[in-house]
Amino acid sequence: MQAAFAPRRPGYQVYAELFDNKQEQGTATDVFIARKRALLAELPYQQPEEAEIDMIYSLLRINIRKKIPRQSFETFDELINKARALEEIETEIQQARRQREMLGTPKKPQREETRPRCTHYRIRGHTSEEYRRKKVKEEAQQNVIRCYGCGTPGYVRSKCPTCSQPATNLGEVTFYAININYSRDRPVIPLKVTGSRGCGFVDTVAKTSVASSSL
Repeated sequence: MQAAFAPRRPGYQVYAELFDNKQEQGTATDVFIARKRALLAELPYQQPEEAEIDMIYSLLRINIRKKIPRQSFETFDELINKARALEEIETEIQQARRQREMLGTPKKPQREETRPRCTHYRIRGHTSEEYRRKKVKEEAQQNVIRCYGCGTPGYVRSKCPTCSQPATNLGEVTFYAININYSRDRPVIPLKVTGSRGCGFVDTVAKTSVASSSL
């Protein structure tokens, strides 16, 4: 009813829908040709069958066009018969291949697949258990008590055998850091700058200093 009495679409709309898509892998060739011929039947004018064959043939799968050359047929019926025979052969080949895969030897895993995969980082080469052991070891090393003066492990500075001993002999002194305008008693520390030994006073209320913490 619609094809007989509905208004016909313009030719450019029919051609736009005709070339909008090509044959997909799972679509049978005879079904695809029938759909495209139904679109061509909506044209408001007649055109040669050879031209329709050329247009629909250009939309077939490349495997069909490779094994069924255009010059090997002249009508749609010949094209459909050849395509059906070809698709039956392809179906048999796929079934035989699946049977060989099911009955054949199991696939040998690749080298990358045999390596363990960490469930934490999803990276091959180590397991999550190895990662946890390594992390616990690193945390244990970080939590070791160290003297903040010389870095000796297992001691705090007040009990460190190196830093807790007062320096009784400063040796030869070549310079002093003295502020004569400040009379308050301050601790004295031994210093050595570029080979020169000396002593300096710790001034905790200084606003500026020429020496940084790295010195």
